[in-house]
Amino acid sequence: MRRHRLNPQSKTLWWALGLGAAGTAAYFLFRKTVPAARQAPPGPDAGLEERRAKLLPLFRAAAHKHGVPLAWLLALAHRESAFRNTRSKSGAGDDRRGGAWGPLQMTSATAADLGYRAQATLEERGTAILADPGIGIDLGARYVARLIKRFGQDLAKVAAGYNAGPGAVQRGQVPASTRERYVPSVLALADRYASVT
Repeated sequence: MRRHRLNPQSKTLWWALGLGAAGTAAYFLFRKTVPAARQAPPGPDAGLEERRAKLLPLFRAAAHKHGVPLAWLLALAHRESAFRNTRSKSGAGDDRRGGAWGPLQMTSATAADLGYRAQATLEERGTAILADPGIGIDLGARYVARLIKRFGQDLAKVAAGYNAGPGAVQRGQVPASTRERYVPSVLALADRYASVT
């Protein structure tokens, strides 16, 4: 007989193993700590659809302006930020000027590479410019258009280039996390958003 009991306060799983002979049983308890990530799967993000609906006109305009499939932009934004207009604080998206911003997690380095200089230079105002979702989404769409020009209509390569950089894709040095988690996630999300117009 095997019983499992989860104690959510201590995040400890107690396993009770039943061993018996001739109708008698001796029970042994031992503890096994379970990582917090395995405690319970995260629930659906209740605000995701609301955030997406609020930003959808900006995504539509940027997709039309730059000739990028809307479903691709939505998939990238979903994977990058779950449509949150926030700044990342860790990972490859960080740069010397303050990290990655907005629904498409644009960095000031990428924005400068795309030639973005509006109102004041990025050096003067830093990434505050990228906190404007309209600017961030437009720049993200411009970057995706550049990746499409480089890799064609291959969403797997475009997504890998968006996450790991186009140079890594061309050199065949895409990190395993990008190949195994990021790209399949973006492909699945693009299928999910294919009907959005």
